[in-house]
Amino acid sequence: MSNHATPSHEEEPSSPSPAIKKCLAFVEDYRQSRMSKSAAIYSIIGAIADTGSISEQSEREAVAGTYITRLDQHDALTSLAANRGSGRSRSRSRTYDGREEPEEENTNGADQHKKPRATTPVSSSPTNKRFTDESLYPWHTAEAIAEVTLSDSLKLTHKMVINYTADLKYAKWSLLSSKFVPDFPDAEWNNILSGKSVNLDSVFSRSLSTATNNRTVETLGEFKLLFRATKPSKTVETHGDWVTAWGPTSRATRFAFPHRERELNAYRDCITGYFAATHPKFHWKILELDKSIRKLVGSVHDTELSDFQKFRYLEARHIQFGGIASDSSSQSKEKATAKSEWRSSEPCRNWNQSACDQPASKCKYRHVCQFCRGKHRKGECDRKEDRA
Repeated sequence: MSNHATPSHEEEPSSPSPAIKKCLAFVEDYRQSRMSKSAAIYSIIGAIADTGSISEQSEREAVAGTYITRLDQHDALTSLAANRGSGRSRSRSRTYDGREEPEEENTNGADQHKKPRATTPVSSSPTNKRFTDESLYPWHTAEAIAEVTLSDSLKLTHKMVINYTADLKYAKWSLLSSKFVPDFPDAEWNNILSGKSVNLDSVFSRSLSTATNNRTVETLGEFKLLFRATKPSKTVETHGDWVTAWGPTSRATRFAFPHRERELNAYRDCITGYFAATHPKFHWKILELDKSIRKLVGSVHDTELSDFQKFRYLEARHIQFGGIASDSSSQSKEKATAKSEWRSSEPCRNWNQSACDQPASKCKYRHVCQFCRGKHRKGECDRKEDRA
């Protein structure tokens, strides 16, 4: 055994696994310029993915991130050493938007007699130039891992969303100019193209509306575009309402993201299964779960609607007994349901015969005329002869 102490930044467990040994070798190859950084990152991720000792995806990402960070640290140290060796604090600086500042030319001859330019301290304003080392951004490491761990569908969706939102107004104009654009609320197209969740109440209202004269105006350069606008006067309250709203939403999403068809169909089958397994008076819980899932997927870039294992906590929150969201709103929902089921629309026969001992507010049946549903008994009705 060697008597020399191992440097602190290379300390590992006494018996590192083969995968760890490979990762250390890849880091060393990069330090010795025997391997490019992209090749080293790819090799590290592959070595961690092949090991059977780490089963959880999050643990694999954490371990891989540890060694990828070492590559970044090497870059930072190399850059610092280069700057010190050249006698400058920096070779080039970057502005806040990522552009490099040109190097200053050496002054000689007559230029030496020029008065040096005044310098001003760097303030907190984003318009001032500042020093940045993007290799130390932790999200760059996460994105490098994501290039291997994310599905092809998610990566394509992310690229298309970036492309659409780079000029959302033009992308929407181009989409609505298509001969095959499906019927869909104008305002919700912005959510579709941005990858955000759609308001199904708005879609449901649009499907039931017959109005054709409500319009909104958008300006694109010298052109004015007129679009119909429908206020969400109706809300999704039943399984049938959800199906009515989900159909157009799914078609619109597939029109902008054709590769998501399998994901959308799988989600439709999942939510339909929840409806089928739940008593109708509790279907409002499924609707709340649907809103939460779609909101989550629309807020992140690493989750699909078909990643059902990631929604278990939402299921517990909205559906399972004792869930936070379920308990907080179930009392008011169940009261409303019970109230609607408690009273019958039929007239009270006992009241019409002056034999009901319950006040109108507590009687199960309506205290109205059996003939005309007026606020009088049948004996006082002028239309009783017509009903005889």
